[in-house]
Amino acid sequence: MNGNLYYLNTSNSEQVSRLTAEQISQWALALMNPRQREKFENGDEVDLGYESQEAGRYRINVCQQRSNTRLVCRHI
Repeated sequence: MNGNLYYLNTSNSEQVSRLTAEQISQWALALMNPRQREKFENGDEVDLGYESQEAGRYRINVCQQRSNTRLVCRHI
């Protein structure tokens, strides 16, 4: 946030695991509409918006890097 990295706050009973490449890919595809999905599957990167009442608004960039899906999410 604001150029800094922060760890997730978790209690001792909570375990936070890293997302797998497959989970990231599934999440990215779930955020896209059919036109964006087709563009992404043709090798282009996709910019999209996401809004949640609980979390607010985000701008998201989805692209391929080293054969993996990469997401960059910015809170706006």
